[in-house]
Amino acid sequence: MEPGKPEAQEFEYVRHGTQALIANFEVATGKSISPTVGDTRTEKDFVAHIRATVEADPEGEWTFVVD
Repeated sequence: MEPGKPEAQEFEYVRHGTQALIANFEVATGKSISPTVGDTRTEKDFVAHIRATVEADPEGEWTFVVD
């Protein structure tokens, strides 16, 4: 790193045990629903998280806002 230059990340980057959190909450109550903690944060992890969330209340109406 040098002043004025963006930080670079090598292609061999390793997370060294850092955990990834995928979480959501019910806006009305602030209650967390089916938080997921894992070693990766891939598309498959996200799909599994959404599936677990919907399975928490299969008859409910769901709106997901993703950032």
